Amino acid sequence: MDNLLNVAVLGSTGYVGMELVRILDKHPNVKINFLGSDSIFNKHLEALNENKNFTNLPLLKNNNEFDCTKSDLVFLALPHGISNKYVKKFYGKIKIIDLSADFRLDNLSSYIPDYGENHSCPEYMNEFTYGLAEINKEKIINSNYISIPGCYPTSILLPLIPLFQKNILNTKNIIIDSKSGYSGAGKKFDISNIKKHNEFNFYNYNTNTHRHINEIKNELIKHALSEVSFSFNPHVLPNFRGMMSTIYCELNDKNNVND
Repeated sequence: MDNLLNVAVLGSTGYVGMELVRILDKHPNVKINFLGSDSIFNKHLEALNENKNFTNLPLLKNNNEFDCTKSDLVFLALPHGISNKYVKKFYGKIKIIDLSADFRLDNLSSYIPDYGENHSCPEYMNEFTYGLAEINKEKIINSNYISIPGCYPTSILLPLIPLFQKNILNTKNIIIDSKSGYSGAGKKFDISNIKKHNEFNFYNYNTNTHRHINEIKNELIKHALSEVSFSFNPHVLPNFRGMMSTIYCELNDKNNVND
């Protein structure tokens, strides 16, 4: 088919990258013409995970070998602090969908406390559309640069933003209790922290200091009529995938709620 979209994925061997390739490989209007990695080359992606059935895909190449003139769109499934270097290189030359946190926030001052100063093009941060499709669909359709939201923020923003927009909730004193499978921690996660033989455990971490807090607040305040405050308590569960956020809120007085 002549109307296929030629798509590249850099960082295709990580959890996120491999899942993305699985989805794209099944899309009827997509042709994957480049798969990049920073450590595995000249192998088929299928060889890295026999449970994934990839068909007719190119061999893995070094991320740096990607030629942006040969693709219509590139996905950057790269770590925070690395992705922005490729954006600087490709900006203005190809459509970019970034899955890291490098362009989720609106400015560098919000980014540095959580991800450090390793950002090579903060001037492009405001050029990216926050890719929460249920909220920003029209903006995404018309954007050449999209930043995919973080996992916890997605589970929190989707239920809260519509309620904020209708002025149904008190935007203060919100309690967010979130639980995630350990795949969210990436391939370097030490599974022995939660799984030992037949014993299972789970634990909370970074309560009210998690680096997704700035991202959550950054998006919530765009839809709130008053100050936003919340507590955030994330947990890691002894299962590979999945995420659930339980959110406790106070309703506004019904006389102040918009129709």
